[in-house]
Amino acid sequence: MTDALAEHMKASTKLELAITPEGTRSLTHKWKRGFYYIALKAQVPIQLYELDYKNKVIRCNLELMPSGDVEADMKIIMDYYKNANAKYPHKFAIEKL
Repeated sequence: MTDALAEHMKASTKLELAITPEGTRSLTHKWKRGFYYIALKAQVPIQLYELDYKNKVIRCNLELMPSGDVEADMKIIMDYYKNANAKYPHKFAIEKL
């Protein structure tokens, strides 16, 4: 699936794809990596959006071009979301790398 999406992104002049890294609406301590591999293969940046429910704001303050070092890049991503104001904080966890 990641290969197919990456090829589709490469062939498109404009395509926007939103993926939640948790991969579920339930509590999980291991985030999926598919979004990362799609961006890496398609050679497109990952834009990190935060839905700040406390302040009723959506923001994108970081764009990350995947380096290929998934663990180092995931640390940057986890750090970005560590202070997120989730709608259901009891269902949101930052993965321990």
